[in-house]
Amino acid sequence: MKDDKEQDSCHLIAVDNKEEVIGTGRLHFNNEEEGQIRYMAVSESIQRKGLGSAIVSELELIAKKKGAREMVLNARKNAINFYLSLGYKEIKPI
Repeated sequence: MKDDKEQDSCHLIAVDNKEEVIGTGRLHFNNEEEGQIRYMAVSESIQRKGLGSAIVSELELIAKKKGAREMVLNARKNAINFYLSLGYKEIKPI
């Protein structure tokens, strides 16, 4: 997806041994200290095997190295428990 933050974003793309995309996530900064994770997706066939957690962890590490002090994200209802399990807090349900 392209938006006004695309140019300054960091994308992670996971591929399997057939070079097929099985997971992805994007990091951009809302300001100097706030990173935001967007466009997270993992193929249904391999969900609950740690790939999503690994993508989030790597995006958090990159954000921290670039000066982020906090991370935010928007989650679909069916992904809220995943992010809660990684230590994120629900601030405001929509």
